[in-house]
Amino acid sequence: MLYQKKKKYMKTERRIYVLVLLFIIALFLTRVYEGNIESAENAGLLIRLSDQYQMGAVYDRNGNVIVRGTDGGMEWAGKQEEQEAMAGLFGPTLENTYASRMTIWGMAPELFGYNDNRLNLKGLLRPGEARVGGSIELTIDKELQTFICSLLKQKGVENAAVVVSNWRTGEVLAAVSLPAALPGEAEEKISSIFSQLYSPGSTIKIILAAAALSIDPDLAAFEYDCTAENHIFHTEKGDYRVSCAGNVYHGRVDMEEAIADSCNGYFISLLQQLPKDELAEELKNWGFDTTISFDQFSYWDQTFSGKDASEIEYLLGAIGQGNCSITPIGLNLCTNVLLNSGRLQEPAVIQKRSASPDDDMRSCLSGKSYEVCSEVTADTVKEMMLGVTSYGTGTGFGMNGFAAKTGTAQKADEEGNLSNFYTVWTTGGLTDEESPYSVTVCFDNVSSDIRSTYAGQVAKEILEYMTGGEN
Repeated sequence: MLYQKKKKYMKTERRIYVLVLLFIIALFLTRVYEGNIESAENAGLLIRLSDQYQMGAVYDRNGNVIVRGTDGGMEWAGKQEEQEAMAGLFGPTLENTYASRMTIWGMAPELFGYNDNRLNLKGLLRPGEARVGGSIELTIDKELQTFICSLLKQKGVENAAVVVSNWRTGEVLAAVSLPAALPGEAEEKISSIFSQLYSPGSTIKIILAAAALSIDPDLAAFEYDCTAENHIFHTEKGDYRVSCAGNVYHGRVDMEEAIADSCNGYFISLLQQLPKDELAEELKNWGFDTTISFDQFSYWDQTFSGKDASEIEYLLGAIGQGNCSITPIGLNLCTNVLLNSGRLQEPAVIQKRSASPDDDMRSCLSGKSYEVCSEVTADTVKEMMLGVTSYGTGTGFGMNGFAAKTGTAQKADEEGNLSNFYTVWTTGGLTDEESPYSVTVCFDNVSSDIRSTYAGQVAKEILEYMTGGEN
């Protein structure tokens, strides 16, 4: 009798066990169906997560709220001009696009609960409970971002990209793109400041100079006679003429003078002195024709001349034309290498993050750095960049310790013919260790009366704002 009772009890126990197991399996399958057990490596899953989770909050480097999640949406903080200044960092809302690469949405999936594990006791027992994502704190300074956006509008610039960073720490302090729009308005016009490609024009020359010196330091003494007859370059498909800006002739110049005066002929001739395969490998260190990966983002779009480029297209890469293309953030990082004695500090847009509302935000600045070129090479080119603002093309915006390079690239029309519109640049930074700021300014699709010096004046005003006019 005792045995029969015990056997009956064991059957009941097994039934309860099976029911509990089935309940757990059902909850598990529910979580899988809801999309919370798969990787959030793609924007498609982020879109699904944004439907299931209330977004966390995004703060600037000083703790000011930029945007926070609400029940059924998100709420942007600040005045209209602040919202316009910040919107380009985020891009279109996830409900409307899969293009989250190189935006805050793509860099911070924890905002939408990517790191939230629903297979815990709380998640299993409370399947219907509202979920809230984590929060992040950006390296971006909201006040600086708003100042730059307002400054560009005052200057009457319609298409622009500006990146400001700390070359010593790698923190991106501002990243502004125009046209600006309020969140939710004309979002299709907002291109990511980190992924939009432009022809770099003569700003490529400081990168090419550093690459050349890394291959052969003796090329610092290479000279070119900038005369009319020497501006005709021989190729397999015939002679090709490339003029310097304004059709001026600089006479005999060395590398320092060629950077200061932005001599096109010098750099095409310099390119012809370099082994093509060695240069291609060296330029990979600077982000061209390769994939560059950091903890917070990656990019692989930049190119010097492109695969299977003709000889003419290859030579045009020396002056940042042809197939040569770069992003504003990419050019800013190259500038930082030269200002930081050949080392690139790991770039960061997010300085703190939390996986959920219950967690404290923790620093995610890695402190990593990478050697791109030697200290001697970087310092040599940096001194040449100081010549740009002291006696070269940048004298109109010179300030104490401002090492820079200007650039102008002529744009092509839809049929591939050269147009009367340009992309103009100034990139550079302060060499003072106490003010380790770099600025890259790009104006796109401007007429011929707006030159790179105009971008330089904007860069100078930004640096003066950041340093209180001390420089």
